[in-house]
Amino acid sequence: MTNDIKLGSSDMDTAKIGSSQVDEIYLGSTLVWQNRLFYAATGGTISTSGDYKIHSFTSNGTFTVTQQDNAGLLIEYLIVAGGGGGGRGGGGGAGGMKTGSFAVALGGNSITVGAGGAASSGLYVAAGIGGNSIANGVTSTGGGRGGVYNNATTRNGGSGGGGVFTVVTAGTGIAGQGNNGAAGTDDFITGLTGGDTCGGGGGRGGAASGTTGGVGLASSITGSSVTYSKGGNGTTAGSTSVGASAGTNTGNGGGGAYTGVPVGGGGTPSAGASGIVVLKYKFQ
Repeated sequence: MTNDIKLGSSDMDTAKIGSSQVDEIYLGSTLVWQNRLFYAATGGTISTSGDYKIHSFTSNGTFTVTQQDNAGLLIEYLIVAGGGGGGRGGGGGAGGMKTGSFAVALGGNSITVGAGGAASSGLYVAAGIGGNSIANGVTSTGGGRGGVYNNATTRNGGSGGGGVFTVVTAGTGIAGQGNNGAAGTDDFITGLTGGDTCGGGGGRGGAASGTTGGVGLASSITGSSVTYSKGGNGTTAGSTSVGASAGTNTGNGGGGAYTGVPVGGGGTPSAGASGIVVLKYKFQ
């Protein structure tokens, strides 16, 4: 097969009949020239949807562009950071979530997928913040840690972590990536009671409200609708409930659980979910 057609020593980039561009030229049934205007690449887990290739990275890797025939063609992206870990009370903030499109240069491009933050391991032990996810210079920020009683370590992040009673404030989120966590409640006049609350973590789709984590945001970049970056739920003092597990590769915040002085309870907080990077481009 002839892969190129030349005029003199120059490759043809386009061919036209009148004012209409010709995309392919055949000799008989054999394709001898194609006006390729698309990307080709390797890396991650690759799937196909119609004329599009989808590269999903659930851990660090390299997106290697092997063909870029049209520098103006853009790659669609979804970049979700790791969610914050659930605290001893406050829910973890969701990992930051960014969507958009960019051009990617030929060659290897490093992909970083943020890990979920660890859950608090004790009454005064801070939970972990989520790790950042990065692709082609675009960074989504890890979720803020859920609040822990009498621990002032910051709860800010892509979305903010939830507060604990009124002694630990809620974290703030980053506009365009997430939202704020919710404050807790208590009554120092009568003393802490079993009805006092620890706030939920913020989500990409909205701020937390009371003990309920903020809602996530759906994306169909993989070909089916998936909701990412939901805030972890907070809890009520004296309760044995705990926010649901954050799962994996969603960027969800970990659920909070309160155990210990001054008001007992039960349950163990959960870790934040790891993030994900998805890249999608037209290949034919």
